[in-house]
Amino acid sequence: MATEGDYRTAVLIMELVRMVRQAPYRKVPVNTLAEKLGVHRRTIRRWVNGLERISDEDGLPIVELEPGRPRQPAMVKAPFKRGTATAAELRALALGLASTRYLAATGATDLEEHAERLLARLGGHDPDARSRLASAFHYIPFGAKSYAGHPDEIDAVFSGVLFRHTLEFDYRRPGGGEPFRVSAEPWSLVFYRDALYMLGRRLHYKDVVLRTYAIDRMSNVQPDRNARFEVPEDFDPSDHFGDLGLWKPPQPRERLEVLFTPREGALARERQWPGLVEWSIDDDGRHRLVLDIRISPEVEAWLLSYGPSVEVVGPPRLRALIAARVASMNVLYQAP
Repeated sequence: MATEGDYRTAVLIMELVRMVRQAPYRKVPVNTLAEKLGVHRRTIRRWVNGLERISDEDGLPIVELEPGRPRQPAMVKAPFKRGTATAAELRALALGLASTRYLAATGATDLEEHAERLLARLGGHDPDARSRLASAFHYIPFGAKSYAGHPDEIDAVFSGVLFRHTLEFDYRRPGGGEPFRVSAEPWSLVFYRDALYMLGRRLHYKDVVLRTYAIDRMSNVQPDRNARFEVPEDFDPSDHFGDLGLWKPPQPRERLEVLFTPREGALARERQWPGLVEWSIDDDGRHRLVLDIRISPEVEAWLLSYGPSVEVVGPPRLRALIAARVASMNVLYQAP
């Protein structure tokens, strides 16, 4: 294919294929490729002519030449695979695109563009796909954290989780204070309430101690790609989080009973709540929800968010705690 036949030529040809396949619409002008690769445009055409005779696993040329027209340059393009995506794959990728829009809004600008390209490629070539994607899938952040200043931390955690190598980083607690150094195995990346967390095993402990770290509180991350680790086959991230939130209290599950006003009860019934025992309607029309659940501060905050539309029946200690919170709020709002 290439008369030079040396190692550098092979590397440049692979780079040509990578550039074309990652470009928007999988097309790059011949002149652009020649400039970026440091060769003559006739060399690009010769390489592409050779690559056109090589097919991928689907029988499509790896790349091919699209002749130029008046006022339009010749292009090297990578053919799209048509009809390769199932409806389930497209739905899953669309949800992924919606979540990357959250990250784009917090400063991770490259992810949204990559997700759009991937969705368009998986669904087959469609000239209008990118314009539809601009509004077809959306994500509404609520109190999102900003990751504009943390590209290195995000990249390190993504890489550590995918390729299973350890990380060292400085970590600061909420509210400030001096950061402390942590060595950990990143087992999972967690997306929770518009924020990113790393679930990992902190090293230098005799037992397997899994901790949750907020990525925006990490700094000076040093990946050790030679320190590889294995995740147990039975590892399930959900086992390490609370029933209704990120934090898992040490107490066992308890029987939680709450009464919703008819309107709030109807809305709450539309959602799935962990540890569901039953829904019922009392004589006064209120909806009774019974759960077997670990009582965490997040459960408390969830119930308080309903205001007077919910009453905690039990357990007694949680009812007393909610009553104390309401009383303290009442004092606060009575102050001038």
